[in-house]
Amino acid sequence: MGGLAALGGVQTRTLPGLADTADLAEVARAIRVPTASYGMVRTAVLAVENTQARRGGRVVPPARLEQLGELTSRAGIALHCDGARLWNAAIASSVEPRRLAAPFTTLSVCLSKGLGAPVGSVVICPAGLEGDVREWRRRLGGGMRQAGVLAAAGLYALRHHVTRLAEDHRRAAELAARLADVAPDRVDPDQVETNMVLVEVSDAARSIEQAAAAGVLIGATGPTTLRLVTHLDLDDAATRRAGAVLATLLRAESARP
Repeated sequence: MGGLAALGGVQTRTLPGLADTADLAEVARAIRVPTASYGMVRTAVLAVENTQARRGGRVVPPARLEQLGELTSRAGIALHCDGARLWNAAIASSVEPRRLAAPFTTLSVCLSKGLGAPVGSVVICPAGLEGDVREWRRRLGGGMRQAGVLAAAGLYALRHHVTRLAEDHRRAAELAARLADVAPDRVDPDQVETNMVLVEVSDAARSIEQAAAAGVLIGATGPTTLRLVTHLDLDDAATRRAGAVLATLLRAESARP
């Protein structure tokens, strides 16, 4: 919807491979520092998502985060983490979340998604910046009264649902292995690090419709890429059921001329 430009006066540039394959020198060259020219938008922040949703829940490892932290520090710009699934990254990496968060200037985390709270996100920022954060939250419609019941749900999720993320990861790995047995050219189990599985099909919209008709709800990240996400509300039986339905669809897909 163009919200960044319309509401924040911000422009974005996307850097492919930032998490693991991009040359750090190329990343540094993409940072636009202040110059005498007023025709160039200055870079103010480098944003990193962890885990990476469109890459199937891949984890940005601590070593790469530290490199990006050093790079942005030298450039004099902020480093922000979209950490909606930061706890998934921590569980998959067997590291404390604070280590994944340490290189960042600011960090946002989500209490729903993997942790299963009904709603809620939290922003972590340096002391002195919280006033600006609250002001923008309110300006963008994020103020909420009587939010204690939501905070209670978020606290419950933090206390009880973090370590169980490993179950979601296990189920995603098992689902990927099941589908790879049927269509090894469409699913790569080695790419499954957390709770997401990417599946290549000829027509994602058609596959979503067919799966829904069989009682399985899935999403897509592109016209030919399905994204399967395991979560708190799925148990082993439901995951096996989804695997059976999707395996049938992939067999039919492979049989088409």
